[in-house]
Amino acid sequence: MRLLVWTTSWWNSQAEFDLKYEGTELLKVDERTATQIFQYHPDYKGRFGLKSWFSNAIRWFPEQRYIVACGTWSDPDYSRFGRMVKIINSGALPNHPYTGSWNYAMCAFTGMMAYALNLNDWDLMVMLDGDVLFGALDWNSLLREFASRDTEVMGTDWHGRPGYLMAWKRSAAIRFLHQRLRPNLSETFSEGMELPEDELGRMYEGKLWNLWPDLVTVRQDYGHEAEKYINPQDTLTWPMIRLPHPSIIEQYEREQTALAKPFIKD
Repeated sequence: MRLLVWTTSWWNSQAEFDLKYEGTELLKVDERTATQIFQYHPDYKGRFGLKSWFSNAIRWFPEQRYIVACGTWSDPDYSRFGRMVKIINSGALPNHPYTGSWNYAMCAFTGMMAYALNLNDWDLMVMLDGDVLFGALDWNSLLREFASRDTEVMGTDWHGRPGYLMAWKRSAAIRFLHQRLRPNLSETFSEGMELPEDELGRMYEGKLWNLWPDLVTVRQDYGHEAEKYINPQDTLTWPMIRLPHPSIIEQYEREQTALAKPFIKD
């Protein structure tokens, strides 16, 4: 089975790529788009930088293809990955605040789906979200079972919506690229406009394999004032945690992440 392993990011300069690569400096708001950024915080000690993402990608998915999808135009020459990681661009201009109706992340998703559908030599896309701490996942068993199921996406829930879509089949990429009704970039957030998560829920209704249906969220969202969820200690048995509280990372990695099993290439 052949995989495309990807994540999303963006940068406007060499210095900005380097900061996101190391992930060890505080960068709370992007100067051009006013996008709030939480994973590049000194408390995380680089745990969610692009370098860490790539380390996870090659550890859990060896000898596959690795991609960073950017919603804006992020110069590939600034990348320190060289030929190991393909940089693709959607090309949106970073000249507008990131809002509910002006969504650069969805631009990155659109670019990734278009890129993938121009290839015909892959079986699954695996997204390693850049701000997620992964636990004791058996990637080989999970992906092979997903491939055998009559579902299009594999992921988690976010209070009744698709929260984090970890793996996609070709049919899911086609559906995303060609059946969406919501624009990525709209000057106004019109009444009744769907959130991206709501649209994904509608599009993939009955086509999502949710491995943990009893878990309503995997978001701890440390530092995010709008998302105050669970006591950090209560997340230690979660299969993954988005933006975990720094106080539990070492214990979680020791007790959960260390037990993760890689995908076995055919």
